[in-house]
Amino acid sequence: LIDVSKIDIGVTLFGQTFASPVAVCPLSAQRAFHPDGELASARAAKARSALQMLSTVSSTSIEEVTKARGAPVWFQVYPTSDIEVAKALVRRADAAGAGAIVLTLDLLGGGMRRETMQRLARLDDKPCEACHGAPAERVTQNLRRPNYQGIDMSGVRTFAAPAFTWDYVSTLRAITKSPLLVKGIMTGEDAKLALRR
Repeated sequence: LIDVSKIDIGVTLFGQTFASPVAVCPLSAQRAFHPDGELASARAAKARSALQMLSTVSSTSIEEVTKARGAPVWFQVYPTSDIEVAKALVRRADAAGAGAIVLTLDLLGGGMRRETMQRLARLDDKPCEACHGAPAERVTQNLRRPNYQGIDMSGVRTFAAPAFTWDYVSTLRAITKSPLLVKGIMTGEDAKLALRR
């Protein structure tokens, strides 16, 4: 017998308060689904006071999405073979007022989303290249995404960081005052190392 007539499921993360713990996760190229793309998602997140995370390879820039959201969004950063690109993305997100930087580890080498792959592999047996193109084509496609505009991409060979270590994370941590989150830790060993940082 507890009064549940007024329930507050709000959550505060890194100084931002949201109506619930449900978030709009980073999904790239949303204009493939609707002409307004991430701007529609931003308006929906604003209407519901929801956290929105923006993909590096979104079809709309972080500046435009932040304006449509009317509040900071979190910005997902994919590492590349050139750390200068990741640093430029972090600086861009900071300048746009990002609420947090989310460094994504679970796409190294083209795809480490094991849970999703295991669940959906039974339904779709096509190779990834059928929809996303060969790795070299993906690099070319991503070079045209709005968040990469104005960034020197000439040193990028892959959208992965083969020599990726905790030093890469520390380098990004050193250039931003925003909270830096690491998404996609896959092993207990890495989780232990993260706690020591």
